[in-house]
Amino acid sequence: MTKRIPNDIFGRILDDNRVVFASEHSKIEESLLKLREELVSNHDLKLISDDGPDSSFWNKYLQSGAMGKNWLDSPWLFTEFYFYRRVIESFNYFDSRIDPFKAQKQAGLRAAIDHTNSYLTVLTPLLSAVMPMLEKGKQSSDIKQPESSSEIVVDTVTNILSYGIYASLFGNKMDLSLYPVDLASGINNNNGGVGNTTTSSVSHSSIQEMNDTLKQMISCNSEHIISSQSEIVVAHMLDNYSWNTKGSTINHSKTHIDIICDNAGYELVTDLILGYICLKLNITGRVVYHTKGFPTFVSDATTDDVMYTLRSLQDMGENYPLVGAMASEMLQYITDGRVHIQDNLCWCQPIAFYSLEKVYPDVAQMFVDTSVVFIKGDANYRKLLGK
Repeated sequence: MTKRIPNDIFGRILDDNRVVFASEHSKIEESLLKLREELVSNHDLKLISDDGPDSSFWNKYLQSGAMGKNWLDSPWLFTEFYFYRRVIESFNYFDSRIDPFKAQKQAGLRAAIDHTNSYLTVLTPLLSAVMPMLEKGKQSSDIKQPESSSEIVVDTVTNILSYGIYASLFGNKMDLSLYPVDLASGINNNNGGVGNTTTSSVSHSSIQEMNDTLKQMISCNSEHIISSQSEIVVAHMLDNYSWNTKGSTINHSKTHIDIICDNAGYELVTDLILGYICLKLNITGRVVYHTKGFPTFVSDATTDDVMYTLRSLQDMGENYPLVGAMASEMLQYITDGRVHIQDNLCWCQPIAFYSLEKVYPDVAQMFVDTSVVFIKGDANYRKLLGK
């Protein structure tokens, strides 16, 4: 609070918004400089003065004195959230809709395109190999499939889902831990051209070899995880998902999967691809992405960031066809109602999650029909623990 925010964070906000300040929004810079002076001088925490929908929440907490009097006396997590809310106030966000962190988030997405393409280069061959088998089962339930087909489909779906969960977990670290080139090349060497075509003529042995390679890529991450129950999560998600002796998939779940978004950029991309996997394989009928109610913590994702990300990736399709195709499908899922993006101010507040329903009673209702919730990030971890 004495170095990182007044020096690094403030410096980036000021540098990235020079064009904004030069327009009719010159008062924003003045307000930001006053805010920095408050912080550096350790002034008393001021009430929120805008008409934002959460102003009363903040002012109630501030007036109670429960969170401390000034910037340095208050708990770190509270003042961190409070700082970003004051930045939003300076930008008059709820009227102007100016995102102070837009430039950094968009730069992060541009930097992530090669990693995104690498991820989909690994994922697409297996998806393309297993999808015809799933479709054949749905369309020809009277045709008996060999027992080996059942095993391969279940194994492949399990591996793809596990890979998607690990990729989402590691987010911007995935290029170092989930995409070792020497292993990934094994998938591309055995895909029989699957990544570039919809052919269903890939041999069982080729699919099994790709599965074995993907398992190695997943297992190489175990040393980086302190505690993992990923097998339990995958088993839960696939509880109603099977491949019977007549070759038909069984999955008619009415529940949805929820992903509470953390950072924009590559991490958001991995979250989107996780949802894409679940919908593509019919693991769920609907995926709900929960986004921040306003820009905060520099890189946290808003609904605008989700839409910008998908449209940008779609536009990159000429040079990155796998990326463009995934983004186009996700945009269609949004149109069809299979993907829903839900923002809420509750994710921007310094409230322990066990107390969240008292302040935002609608939160519990959002998760009534949820089969599984994915949540990550340091702030969310602290809020889960109530620290």
